[in-house]
Amino acid sequence: MYAEVLVDLAARQVDRVFHYRVPPSLAGRVLVGSRVLVPFGRRRIEGYVVGFGHPPEDGIKLKEVLDLLDPGPLFTPHQLELARWMAAYYLCPTVKALQAMIWPLLRTAGPRKMRGLWPVPCPDRIPDVKRAPKSAAVWQVALARPGLTRGELALAAGVSPAVVDTLVARGLLRGEERVVQRDPCAGLPEIRHRPPALNPHQR
Repeated sequence: MYAEVLVDLAARQVDRVFHYRVPPSLAGRVLVGSRVLVPFGRRRIEGYVVGFGHPPEDGIKLKEVLDLLDPGPLFTPHQLELARWMAAYYLCPTVKALQAMIWPLLRTAGPRKMRGLWPVPCPDRIPDVKRAPKSAAVWQVALARPGLTRGELALAAGVSPAVVDTLVARGLLRGEERVVQRDPCAGLPEIRHRPPALNPHQR
C-alpha cells in the first residue's frame, strides 16, 4: 500500500503529495486523514495522509511511513476537500489550511523524547529519612514510579528539582531517554452533558 502524504511544511516548493510505502505493521491503521511521521530528506517530520496511490514505476524505491501519531484520522474527506478549496481560493499551501483546522493542543501531541530517571540499587547509600527527608521522598517515588522525568519526580515528591539533581550526582538515579505519547487532553476535567429535556411536541 502506498500513501499520498502532505508534509507539514508550509512552503510552496513542497505543496504537493509525496508517496510513502505503508509497512505491514501499520496496514489497516493508516487511513485518509491520518497524521503520520515520515522521513523527509535527512529529517523526520509530520505529514497528513490525503489518499492512497498505485505502486510506483519499476526501479523507484519509496521510503516507509515511520509511525502513526494518533489513534484515528484528524481529518474527514470533506475537510480535506475544504482544505484544497481554501488553498486555491486564498493562494496558500494546502498544509496551512489543514493546520487551521487542527485543535492547537493536538499540535503538541504525538511521540516526544523525554529523559526519565530510574533508581540505581545502592544499599549502602540509600537516603536516610531522618537525616535527608527530601532525598528519601524522591527515592521512594523513584522506586514506586521509575521513569519519571526530573520535573515529574520533583513534583510527585513535593521537593525542588535541585534535590533530584543531588541524587543523580550521587549515582542513585540514572537518566535514560524514552519516547512517550503525549495526551493533549490529560489533566482536563471530564465534561458530562445531560440530554436536553424534550417538550411535549418533541416527544
